[in-house]
Amino acid sequence: MLEGDFYKIIKQIQNENGKTGFSILFNADHKIFEGHFPGKPIVPGVCMMQIIQELLEKTIGRSLLIRKASNIKFLHIIDPTIHLQVNVNIDYQIDNGNVKTSANIADESLTFMKFAGEFS
Repeated sequence: MLEGDFYKIIKQIQNENGKTGFSILFNADHKIFEGHFPGKPIVPGVCMMQIIQELLEKTIGRSLLIRKASNIKFLHIIDPTIHLQVNVNIDYQIDNGNVKTSANIADESLTFMKFAGEFS
């Protein structure tokens, strides 16, 4: 779990009709950045995926596993010393226990990552 150490939730933006959003704050001093990369920290893509999963779990109230990733796009790097705070926007639909999801991580001017897939 990355919440609380790697990032903190600043606020939940919304939670209605299968849409939720969070504003999160990265810990730019986290030990992950010592190796990814020394002197030039970049949020790893796998951490971005984990953040989406954790926030979706928090929203629907149960543990999830990624079942299918039909589209993942990393559009811009997140340097936590520059982009300290970002928004995570998640649209989801629960169908027979599976959670169809589209999500993005962005700030006011850049979209860093887009995801479409399914959790169960």
